[in-house]
Amino acid sequence: WMNENQSEWTDHSSHPATNVNHANEYDLNVKGWLLQDENYKAGITAGYQETRFSWTATGGSYSYNNGAYTGNFPKGVRVIGYNQRFSMPYIGLAGQYRINDFELNALFKFSDWVRAHDNDEHYMRDLTFREKTSGSRYYGTVINAGYY
Repeated sequence: WMNENQSEWTDHSSHPATNVNHANEYDLNVKGWLLQDENYKAGITAGYQETRFSWTATGGSYSYNNGAYTGNFPKGVRVIGYNQRFSMPYIGLAGQYRINDFELNALFKFSDWVRAHDNDEHYMRDLTFREKTSGSRYYGTVINAGYY
């Protein structure tokens, strides 16, 4: 949006040939069970999680200045590359309930210390945008069940 008084895009590009370079996540944590019985456990957890994504767009089409300039990018030529990374230490609560051959698990994670980085490469314009933020908040919940 190059015009703040306009509700639609002024500039738009589309790149159907966008490939994911990588998408991964790791989570290192420790858990301590505070309450334990034959059928249930409840405890706390602390850990570090990092999530990374990267993709590259090639070719495609564009429409700039409300359609005044339209065209196609050369097929197979890198147009945009993007990387983002989220990292955070976290704390949380964990629980497990088991009865006979059935198991139910729950995990709640919280972080007030999320950091995010991104790198946005516009190859044809030789232009790079980099952003960093910190102090963002994260809430996450996982619930799963199993039958044995």
